Amino acid sequence: MERSSDCEGQGTGTIRSTFDGADRRMTDARLPQRLYHYTTLANLSLILRERKIRCRRLDRVDDLTEGHPADCPSLAKYIFVSCWSEDSEESIPLWHMYSAGMRGVRISLPSDFVMEHEYHSEPAKGFYVEAETRFVIPQEDIHGLDYFFWLMPGQYPLYRIDYTDDAAKLFPSIVDQTKEGVVLAMGDVGIFKRLEWQFQQEWRFKVMALPAAAPSGSYADPNYQRQMNPLPRIMNRQLISIDHCDLDIKPSAFLDMRITLGPRFHPGDRYLLESYLDRDDLHAVRLEESTLSGTIR
Repeated sequence: MERSSDCEGQGTGTIRSTFDGADRRMTDARLPQRLYHYTTLANLSLILRERKIRCRRLDRVDDLTEGHPADCPSLAKYIFVSCWSEDSEESIPLWHMYSAGMRGVRISLPSDFVMEHEYHSEPAKGFYVEAETRFVIPQEDIHGLDYFFWLMPGQYPLYRIDYTDDAAKLFPSIVDQTKEGVVLAMGDVGIFKRLEWQFQQEWRFKVMALPAAAPSGSYADPNYQRQMNPLPRIMNRQLISIDHCDLDIKPSAFLDMRITLGPRFHPGDRYLLESYLDRDDLHAVRLEESTLSGTIR
């Protein structure tokens, strides 16, 4: 889904990650104690083995209308999300949609389970950060062959989804013409969804990977800065070479992981799941039966 752009061909400018009403994770008193994720047994096996969660590109998730501002090309291919629910009650729609015929699992973790990695300045590269800067993407992974992750120090990138029928929020105008050029305010893209999705009660982890030149110079070099500017690449709809990114789970979070077995979970799959826990030395993980078991045909 592409929308016409009022800023096609703009070659200069910057990206700004501003948020409507400030960072929802850091200021919202409703931050849930736990989050819930419905998935297949196969995906759970990968989570347990790799100790990571996967963020998918926004254009690969179920709502096809997300990530399309009103005044510039789609940003969905630059935004990566992992979707969770705050609802502690089991959801029949979520079981149906994400757990392979209700034979999967629901994972429950504390809401602060994603690891934040320390950053340090690299003067030889012209890369400077404040002391104790931390972010969910490791520093060595922040710049890829044709992209870089937008660094948001001090912000744990977990956001509550707001459900609305307001087109101005679903398809926001994010282009700001300034004396210095064009500025894109990308912060609220991927935060609003249509009212039809309200049953999900979603919170999501969200990071942005923007198109850029390959890392080959110093960030202090103005010419290199111009090469690294993602805005003209975004306007030209440049693709990037990744379709997902993975976030590390804190080791301590596994001590508080709970796994609910799907309402139609097969007895043989339980032996398989227990073998995964044995394989990865995760005996502290708690297995729970679904409250819906035996009630759904």
